[in-house]
Amino acid sequence: MGNKLAGVEAARGVAALLVVLVHATSMLASEKYFGTQALGGLFKFGHAGVDFFFVLSGFIIYFIHHTELGQTSFLGAYWYKRFIRIFPIYWIVLFFYGLILLFSPTKDMFERIPEVILSAILLIPNIHGPILGVAWTLSHEFLFYAIFSSLFFSKWLGFIVLMTWFVLLLFNIVTNFFDGFLWGTVIFRIFNLGFFFGMAVAYLVLNYTVKLPKLLLWLGVILFFGAGVFESWGPGVPVEWPPLHLAYALGAACALYGLVGLEKAGRLKVPGVLVELGKASYSIYLVHVIFIMLLQQVLIRLKPWGLVPDALIFWAVVFTVTIAGTFFSKVVEQPLLSKLRPKRRHEYASTPR
Repeated sequence: MGNKLAGVEAARGVAALLVVLVHATSMLASEKYFGTQALGGLFKFGHAGVDFFFVLSGFIIYFIHHTELGQTSFLGAYWYKRFIRIFPIYWIVLFFYGLILLFSPTKDMFERIPEVILSAILLIPNIHGPILGVAWTLSHEFLFYAIFSSLFFSKWLGFIVLMTWFVLLLFNIVTNFFDGFLWGTVIFRIFNLGFFFGMAVAYLVLNYTVKLPKLLLWLGVILFFGAGVFESWGPGVPVEWPPLHLAYALGAACALYGLVGLEKAGRLKVPGVLVELGKASYSIYLVHVIFIMLLQQVLIRLKPWGLVPDALIFWAVVFTVTIAGTFFSKVVEQPLLSKLRPKRRHEYASTPR
């Protein structure tokens, strides 16, 4: 197997596709378009792709760097890899989205406030929210990267820091004690639990033989998508209802554990299209809302309502946006990363964001 995990790469693609599906569902649901959620709101739960991303991120970061922990000499390389993986392509997308906003600003034009622009560039949360909406998850990613980096100074120090964060996360989920800006909406938000589930999976697969991987894969898939169907078609619950996100994180972790176990045992054949989708997942994630907005303008002018089934329009939008994101990855993201990446020891050194 080496250090290349095709199954994990493919999982990133699935997570990105889920986010595309939920945004296509919500953005085409207004009266100007379908007037209702496509496919009966089946993919209303697609935001769970973020939970999946965070589990994958926790797994990959620990998987890549576990042999370097406790050694500060690796800290500079760690941060350089994290920086080039996130910022350069994000800045390119943010720049072009900013050009769009110059000609088509938001209603309150918050994107023109200097401190909002600065916070968007640096991925620092602010009370107005990010200019590029999906970038809120990147702030969580960098919070995780920063806390994880304590492990390079000392394994015990890092363990204490991580466990303190974990305990306070659980405390906040139960009590909602940290309900203000930054503390409640970023640092102690429930989504961050996914990082811990991912790190736990990485620790287990690196140190123990995976038992019953196929069963665990299917149990994880059933739990994850079962929770999704419950959210989409069941009784209404809050978007950040803790049992729901715990089910998403646990389901993603079980599925990932089984997936890696099957691949380690040589029992997994991953379709090439899913691997390519995984490689492009970050680009797809960053640009998909922009492309959906552009397609909305096309649909407004074509007015195909009643002439073409809504479901067909929906899938055409999802397919077009996914292909556009994949193309953007091939012509912009991947060549840029090839130039910026140093020669590395790890064959598998990409992150899910």
